[in-house]
Amino acid sequence: MGEQNKFRGEYLGGHAARASKCNVIFTLLPTEIFIEHELEQTKLVDGGFQHSINIVPMLHIPYNAIKEVKNVTKDSIDALRVIALGVVGALWKKEETYLCIVYNDGIQEQTLIFGSEKMDVLQREIYQRLDKVSRLKKEEETSKEESVNPLLLLQLRYVKGEITKEQYEEMKKVLQS
Repeated sequence: MGEQNKFRGEYLGGHAARASKCNVIFTLLPTEIFIEHELEQTKLVDGGFQHSINIVPMLHIPYNAIKEVKNVTKDSIDALRVIALGVVGALWKKEETYLCIVYNDGIQEQTLIFGSEKMDVLQREIYQRLDKVSRLKKEEETSKEESVNPLLLLQLRYVKGEITKEQYEEMKKVLQS
């Protein structure tokens, strides 16, 4: 897992089960985005304070569950999303741009908002992975179609109106011989 696949950022809200603002680490894996929470802790040790950061798994977002990735500003988020984000929405600086990831977590659609110093690079990397996953899925579907019985494909073309009845009958004879 290369360092170029990791990005630091700030989760600002949007997930129904994760309302708290926090620092996060994005790890872009081949099939998903893995987001970890950087949990800062302070302990009293031997009369002094000891600070530490624990990394806690937060979210797994499969690329095939992502519906949209875009840049947003405070003004571009509609009233319902701002209400859903609560106080966090009111704390945003107007001139900043944020990363918005809309995906379905298997229960409902989630609209996550993140800030990151390298947001443009992060968004581009996510988009490239989404594009790759989409192309692989299309290739897989095409491969499945090609491996289907030729007679079934011929029937499908006839039903869709791609070929006439005469063409269908002629091609069917050729395939059955």
